[in-house]
Amino acid sequence: MSLDLAARRALLRAAAQGPHGFTEAIRGADEAERAALAKTLPPSRVFSAEGPTPRACYLLAALAKPQFAAETIVSSDHSRSPAFQAASAPLAATIVAAAGERPVDWQTTFVDAVADRHWYARELAWRVCFALVHEHQARGESLPYLGCFVTAVSGDADGVTAAEHGARIADRLRSDPGLLADFWALFRVEGAGLHYLLTEGCGDAWDAAITDLATDPALRDALLDASLGALLRDFPARTLAWYLRIQRLLAPTPQEVAARAPQYLGVLVSPPSTAVGWAQEALLGGVRAGLVDANALVAASPAVLARTEKKLLRAHLGLLAALDLDEARSQAVSDLVSAALPGLPSELGAAARRLVVTGPSPLANLDAAAEVTPQEPGRGEASVGEAVTVPGPRHTALPRPTPEADQASRGLNDAGSPTALSPQEAFALMAEHLEGTGDGADLARLSAYPDLAVFAPLRGRAAQVLHDTWDAGQFSPRRYLAALILDADAPTPRGFQRYVVLSPGEEPPADVQVEDFTMTSTGYDAETGQWQEAERWHGRSGYASVHTLAPAALLAQALFAARMARRIGAPVTPPIPLPATGPLPWRREVRAPGQGTFGRELEVLGTRPRAFWLAETDELTHPALVLEPVAAEFTFRAQQAREQDGYDQIVAWAAWLLREHTDVLAAHQHPALYAATVVVNVRGSAPLFAALGTSTQVPTAPVYSALALGLGAKEATHRAQAAEACAALAQANLLDPEPFAHELGAHLSEGTVLAGRIADALADAASIGALSGYRVLQMLAVLPDLTGVRNPGALVTLTARLARDYGTPVALPEALAAKGRGSSVLAHAVRDLAAVRAHPTDLAREAAATATPQKGDPDDL
Repeated sequence: MSLDLAARRALLRAAAQGPHGFTEAIRGADEAERAALAKTLPPSRVFSAEGPTPRACYLLAALAKPQFAAETIVSSDHSRSPAFQAASAPLAATIVAAAGERPVDWQTTFVDAVADRHWYARELAWRVCFALVHEHQARGESLPYLGCFVTAVSGDADGVTAAEHGARIADRLRSDPGLLADFWALFRVEGAGLHYLLTEGCGDAWDAAITDLATDPALRDALLDASLGALLRDFPARTLAWYLRIQRLLAPTPQEVAARAPQYLGVLVSPPSTAVGWAQEALLGGVRAGLVDANALVAASPAVLARTEKKLLRAHLGLLAALDLDEARSQAVSDLVSAALPGLPSELGAAARRLVVTGPSPLANLDAAAEVTPQEPGRGEASVGEAVTVPGPRHTALPRPTPEADQASRGLNDAGSPTALSPQEAFALMAEHLEGTGDGADLARLSAYPDLAVFAPLRGRAAQVLHDTWDAGQFSPRRYLAALILDADAPTPRGFQRYVVLSPGEEPPADVQVEDFTMTSTGYDAETGQWQEAERWHGRSGYASVHTLAPAALLAQALFAARMARRIGAPVTPPIPLPATGPLPWRREVRAPGQGTFGRELEVLGTRPRAFWLAETDELTHPALVLEPVAAEFTFRAQQAREQDGYDQIVAWAAWLLREHTDVLAAHQHPALYAATVVVNVRGSAPLFAALGTSTQVPTAPVYSALALGLGAKEATHRAQAAEACAALAQANLLDPEPFAHELGAHLSEGTVLAGRIADALADAASIGALSGYRVLQMLAVLPDLTGVRNPGALVTLTARLARDYGTPVALPEALAAKGRGSSVLAHAVRDLAAVRAHPTDLAREAAATATPQKGDPDDL
């Protein structure tokens, strides 16, 4: 018989005063009765008096609201208690029994809240969440729950190899149908594949686990279908990396691809370029084996050929070329490629024309004629005449946006302070930054957000971040944000740390704490047949703090100051973008790069002197504008770009702070840019080149120097980012070929960058727009003497092609003109360049139209 509310209250009071439990009073109560009982005996009162006892936890799960119950039970206040951890199994059973009687929505919210805080009590949280999802009614397809699942299944590596760790993960998944069901949910929930344990922390182990699972044919088919299904979902491109990783690990056979051809063709026309690239790679095997329907592939091709990514266009032309076609299908491919030819980059024209079997477009005929007879007119023209005159670059900055739009674009209000964020915006931004993502330009607004209670659900993640980034994140933005959320202590930024070894009797510097060390050498004694100690040295060493005004240190100091201001109740005054000061006079100085922490890093980065930039003025007083120490801190800053946690966010914040001083930003980043020319694991290039490319200012020498270094980077992604920045500046008519050529020539002659890399990157920049291609041609035309430069033929070849495309001859320096004989690449390029005759082209006309200033523009003088 069901009890009425009065009877339940009486039983609840009696249970609170004696040894009896609360079960009889609460069992079968609806939510309205539970709310009334919670007022009769507040669960928080019992929990405060008893701590995390089974009675108190049962009462919370049975009567409290889900968020409050989760935050109270899974709390840092008692999670470190050994007794609490030891009692996790019976305590979890009690919580599950109470929560299992609540409605589905309550259970689901409770599960998500517990999972979001699972760092405080991993075993308890996972037992509770898993039981409520698989034994009761809670829904288990949320990011918090799946994140808790990944952590639980990953377990601890315990010093074992990645293969052994992966085998453990696979065994856990195979042994429990519930775990396997949760695993498949990772492929259905947007963002689940971004979990850092899947991609970074235990990425190698999860790779081994996937490979292990795939030894079962049924599971292999399921893995192929699930990962392919994830690529077909409307997920953002940044969330697809893990699913693509699985596809590559499984390396589907041509037969497996053919069996899933409609799905791969669906991926082929999806928006994310990474997914399209994989679909092309997978389909190529099926096409070569003759197992893919050619008609279906041709039908899907127009969407791919309409894209702008040259890598995808090149791959797709190769995919079409691999088809085994009859006459009718060949004609269909020919018509398809003919229609796409006008929009294809010029360097892909030859590959495209090979697919045109009948009725080639006029454009194809003209391009082919130009290749055979260089003196004939170029693209889109049929008669020789005067070259099109293209106006020069701007000499004034682009017009400013309206004051309102300008302030909003900088995240500032009318008073020049960071704009306010809504609680939802602040929470989303903070969650992004705690994962090491997000735009660093938002850090000022986050640090000044007034209500830290909004971030309470992130306290568990913040605690983990604070723990994990302690050593490797001296200037880590997310470490300081985590300290802000938790009001926890984080060391004051001490600057760079240099290892110091003291000679005997030498007094240590005031800021160095030294420790004694002993080193010995051994030698082999032939008489005794034993290794014996030969010499012993005693010494002292420690770390000296090198004060720095690098952007990373300034950001760390600002975030540290924001937390300290809150602690004493003072208002938070975050930095705002520095105001413009007018054009600065720059001086290029070649200096020896300074050493880093241990003095051995230059063995990798190179010890030769490099060019750095100094502003010849005494008006720069803000710390962020100080550039004198950059050369001395070269290795510190270069290593920071390779190792510093959150370095992309640091550069993005510096770009925001130096919005009116992009040349100063470029000068600060030269150590990282130099490092990127010799190693690949350098970060910060994306926000740097985005800031340089979207600037409204007229570029100066440090910007051109930075662009030149980016075009010569070792990693193709960095070169592409620099090329896009060059093209953006050119399309805005801000790129001046002469100073750009001067800086590029200087780096070429100094051996800092390689001509082959530069030529490829400049070709990318030229393909983005008509005016960018013309400015690249102008820049190549005024490059200093290439004598002594390795592989100059790549640059001359590009110059000849662009000269023909724009109908603009380029005068050959005497040193190059003499090398036009022979069969080398350089000789062919010199002859092609000499054969170009002036004539108008459509590309040149488009470039001229883009460069012509509008009436009323300050540059229209």
